[in-house]
Amino acid sequence: MQLCKKCISAIIAVMQKSEPSRAETSLRERRRERTWANIHETALRLARQHGMRGSTVEDIAAEAGISPRTFFNYFGTKEDAVLGLRAPAITDELLASDRAHENDNLIVRITHLLLYIVRHSFNFADHAKFRERIDEFPEFRHRLKVHHINCEQVLIDYLNTVDWEAFNAAGRRGPLITRPENMPLTETAEERTRATVQLASAVLRQLHFAKDIADEDEVEWRIHNTVKTFQALLKEN
Repeated sequence: MQLCKKCISAIIAVMQKSEPSRAETSLRERRRERTWANIHETALRLARQHGMRGSTVEDIAAEAGISPRTFFNYFGTKEDAVLGLRAPAITDELLASDRAHENDNLIVRITHLLLYIVRHSFNFADHAKFRERIDEFPEFRHRLKVHHINCEQVLIDYLNTVDWEAFNAAGRRGPLITRPENMPLTETAEERTRATVQLASAVLRQLHFAKDIADEDEVEWRIHNTVKTFQALLKEN
């Protein structure tokens, strides 16, 4: 069967539209960041003026010039908007950062993944400023605990897609390959994944999430050292 010239032209046009240019993608990302910042700054200002109870999602949306629906495209709750919390996610940048740890002990590697997810879900590069915000709104403490659990779950969900048999066969080093669709996730693998992420979380808590460590090489050393300490304790008991 041959396609007419109009059909061919239409298909080509659709194919050309399907992939946005880098410039278009960059512009869209900048717009999203501007909208995100606008909502966050508006939510923070209203919370400071009227308190958390005196500020609603509808108030924030109206003041920011958006709809409540748009608000929820950017933030899950008004608390997240005030604090500047982003939904934890597995990103291309995260996966790229993991390549530097492909030859590390698995717990060390997963600790780095969890730290990356946590760090990039906050709007604060400076931990001192973050602490100031928590002191300003102490009611956020519970929300942060929930947020950390969400960060853990995002990582668990990602690791549950990994082909651990292939990883083990490769000497437990190298890239994390996606499990074939016809290979079901076993209960044992799921339990091990959750336990490993919990260990990684314990390492970060022991290090206070590296909040006072500016040098990344020192962060690396501290994570390795803490994992060794945990391993030694487990062997002793």
